Parts: sequence; C-alpha cells; structure tokens
Amino acid sequence: MSTEAEIEKEVNKILYEKEKLLSLTDEKGNYNTTRFIFSKWTLKEGWDNPNIFTIAKLRSSGSDNSKLQEIGRGLRLPVDETGNRIENESFTLNYIVDFTEKDFVNSLEKEIYGESSNTFTELSSEQIEILATAKDITKEELVTELMIKGYISYNLEIKQEKLEDLGREYPELFNKVDKKRIIDRNKEKDKKVRIRKENYSKIKELWEQLNQKYYLYFDNIEESILINTVSSVVKDDLIGKTVRTTERNTMEMVQGELFFNTTYETIEDMGNSNIPYGTFLKKVAERTNISIPIIHKGFVQASKSKEIESAFFTLDTVKSFEQYFKQRIYNEMLKIFSYKKLPNARVHPTQLTMNDGSPREFIQTSAYLGIKESSGTPLDTYLYDTVLWDSDIEENNIRNNIESVEVFGKIPRRTLKIPFIDGSTYSPDFMYIVKDQLNNTKLNLVIESKGIAKNKDLRFTEQDKIDSATKLYEVMKKEGIEVKFRTQTNNENIITIINDLIDK
Repeated sequence: MSTEAEIEKEVNKILYEKEKLLSLTDEKGNYNTTRFIFSKWTLKEGWDNPNIFTIAKLRSSGSDNSKLQEIGRGLRLPVDETGNRIENESFTLNYIVDFTEKDFVNSLEKEIYGESSNTFTELSSEQIEILATAKDITKEELVTELMIKGYISYNLEIKQEKLEDLGREYPELFNKVDKKRIIDRNKEKDKKVRIRKENYSKIKELWEQLNQKYYLYFDNIEESILINTVSSVVKDDLIGKTVRTTERNTMEMVQGELFFNTTYETIEDMGNSNIPYGTFLKKVAERTNISIPIIHKGFVQASKSKEIESAFFTLDTVKSFEQYFKQRIYNEMLKIFSYKKLPNARVHPTQLTMNDGSPREFIQTSAYLGIKESSGTPLDTYLYDTVLWDSDIEENNIRNNIESVEVFGKIPRRTLKIPFIDGSTYSPDFMYIVKDQLNNTKLNLVIESKGIAKNKDLRFTEQDKIDSATKLYEVMKKEGIEVKFRTQTNNENIITIINDLIDK
C-alpha cells in the first residue's frame, strides 16, 4: 500500500509535470515507459486533446449528459503534425464500458439511427429523388437498381422481408445514420470469412510473390552532404527552441493481440544544463547515426561563419538538433534508398495460408479486411465469401464487376509490410489478376485506394510511402516478377485504371 508521501509524489507528477509524462525520453535520455496514468484526484477534469481514439471507462459517469460529454471528446476530428484537422479520412472511436452502461449505449445507438423503418411500406418520390441525387444517377436507374436487388416491386412497394436489408444498404432513404458506422464489438468478436480456395489457386503465385521479404538498403551518402547538413543545423538558432512533434497513430485490439503504433506524444524540454562538447557529439551521434568525426567537421564549418555559444551544448539542443537534422536529410535519404531481397526468408504462414503454403479455411483475422460489412453475396471473382471494408472507395471496388478481372481480393492489413526510411511500414489495399481478350493472364495489379479527391491531397509522407512501393515493384521486375502498382482516388473508377493498363 502506498504511503502518503508516495501518493503526494505521484499526484504532483501528474498535476505539475505533464510535460515529462508526455515526453519520449527523460532528462538523461532514457525512454519514458509510462503508458497508462490512473489518478482519482487529478484526472477528474478533462483536457483538450482531439487525438483520442479510445475511451476506457474506469467507472460509470452518472448522468447521461456526462456520458455524452465523454463521447464528444473522442468524436472530434484529429489533427496532423501541423495542428490542422484531418477531414479526408475515416476514424474510429472505441468506447469501452462495463455492463452498467449497456442500456445507455443501446439507447444512444437507437437515437443516432433514428426512427425505425418498420412503418414504411412504399417509397415516396421524394425519397427516390434524394437517394438518386446522392448516388449521382437518374431516378429511373435507381428504381431499376432497387427492383433488380429485390427490394421493391414495380409499383414502388417495399418487400417487407427485405426491409431490414434495404435500410442497411440505403440508410438515406429513412434519414438515418448508416448502421455500418456503429459497431458493437461484443456481438461479433471476429467474423468467419471463408477464403474461396478455387479463387486462391488463381492468385496464389501473385500472393507468394508479394509476400517475399525485402529490406531497406541505403547507398553511401556523400560525406560532404552530411557535413553541410550538420553545419546548416548548427547555424540555426536552436538555443531555447522547444521541439514539439505530434503524430497521429492508433492502438488496436484484435483477437487478444494489442498492436501499438506510435502514440500521440509531445517532446518537451530535456534539460538546459551545459554538457561537455565531447558528450554532446556522442549523444548527437547516437540519435542521428552519423559518425562523431563528421559531426565535428560540421561544427568546424559552421564556426567559420557563426560563433557557437557555450549555451548551445545542452541536452535540450541535442533533441532539437536530432529533429532538425532528420528533417533536412530526409530528401537526401529518399534519393539513395532501395530494396534488396532477404535470402532464404519464409513466405508462409500468412493471413491466407498455413505453414505449408496451403490456403486457410478462413482468413486468420477478419478485422484486417475492414470493420464494415455489406449484405449479399460478393462477386464470383472475389477472393472471400464476405464483403468487409473500411472506406466507400473500397466497397465500390469490391462491388464493381469487371469482365477482364479473373480474381481479386482485399489485402489484409499488416500482411504486406513495405519498409520505409522513417522506420515505419506501408501496406497497399487490393490485388488483381487481370486477363486479356483471349482469356490469358495479362497482368498482376496492386492498388492503393485513397479516400481523397486527387493525388495532390496526399500528405507528403503518404506520397513518399506510395513512391517507395513503386520502387519496390521496380526491383521485383528486375528479378522477373512484374507487378503493376497504381494509386486510386475517389475520382477514379477501378475499371478505368484496369482498362488503361490493358490498352498499354
């Protein structure tokens, strides 16, 4: 049991030392391993942080208004590293409560969804016009679509046995929120998604090629570039600068596995006490992976045009130096990196295959395909027997029947991990086997689907990661494995991309 002094120490840490709690490292440069903070004294008041994706309740909040305020804290749009709201992506709020709040969650779900559609017996002309406008088709095309799917009869009467499916697929008809947007994880922990083995046999070769292991390789960067970069950073006014970085990342629980990417972290003051020049060089070398002699040469070059004050040599400046150096060397690293195949690396097992390379009965973890589900049977050419997706562009691709496609499938997340220069990885979304008019295999295609209007809306790191995938597939091509790679935005139809490639 903690003493009063120990409790006071912990309370003071949370109340008055939030910067240290949020820092990646302590004043000695050691990593901060604090991951969770619990305090009934200091956490009763919230603070503004839009980058919240999981709310875990320690106890019931009391009134419904309090509960709604808590949910509201997590429903705000997150911000990127520059502090701007991110509006062109989808985000999920995980709301974790105990059984005492089950009734509140159920009532909130009903309130969000709106009134039941059970009273509807036929479609009005107003409903048809609203939905046709939303789907950018004519009213006649919409009515034909609904009749083909068996939702309505020729006189617009709704077939009651299909009413629930109609409301799920076309929530706009009933002025409701799309039911795919709220998911009760307790009702279905992991859906059994069957792999169609006859389709896997057609895509097997491509799948195994994509799962070959490659590592990041850097050519030697010229010493003069490193020295000039060090010099330019030294000549910056780093004294007194506080480096703050914010990263948007996720924490996800899937079938008992907890996956951590980087959390939102703010790097603050590490210490302003002077340290010896040799110690400073050593710490900079540890953080940048640049040799001490090169760093020293950079300081010598900078000192010819600027007097370097003794106040420069602090732990705080070490951190600032690291950040500014990496920002400036980033473009040089992009020029010199490539990929090399890892020899004798195992391909199997994967999300789709067992140790011996045979296909699994079901995909290992269905959540990796998406958290939203579409009703109905997927296309015969689709790899799985269930349609799961995360964004509208993904669902449209899965539903789009293309004559030239022999087989295609959504690539499970975290399966194809393409390494990137910043230590992260990148994974594309779809794989296709496309055939020509003579029914012969024409090309292997990998698609990255982005829910944006155009490519220029990509943040620069995202575009660089996409470019890295292009570089990897160029390396594979030299090894005799040809894979076409394309990025698809909201304004691009998958059939247009495929037809353009076939015509080349």
